[in-house]
Amino acid sequence: MQKTKIVKIQDLDNVRYFKIRAMGVVEGLDMIDKIAGAAQDVMQGRKVSIKDFLPELIPLAAPMDAEGKKVTVPDYTLEDALNEFENPIALLQLATEVLEFQQGFLEGYEVFQKLTKKAKDLSATLNSASETKSEA
Repeated sequence: MQKTKIVKIQDLDNVRYFKIRAMGVVEGLDMIDKIAGAAQDVMQGRKVSIKDFLPELIPLAAPMDAEGKKVTVPDYTLEDALNEFENPIALLQLATEVLEFQQGFLEGYEVFQKLTKKAKDLSATLNSASETKSEA
């Protein structure tokens, strides 16, 4: 598994390159806790927003120069991103790229596979119950 990945994000007229890194141990544990909490919120009918995850995801991406060769801001923050991005969808695309990279890292572990299967099963059950209520 690679520890970093370079992604290209289109932000209106600008192309931005970022080097995404894998989470450290503590960051990973914190994210798993946050995901578990979000899953509980969903089960209880509360809304969950990607914005809640941005403070943890965005610092895992470091902006690079215009050619995507060299990191220009090693300690990037959500505040930096909010000041630099012009298009909110581009920021969400970056967050999604970071999250997908982290999931790819976790998927090789049996415990994560079991958690993912349970989450998918629960989601299918909730969707089925929701559809049944709609039809009634």
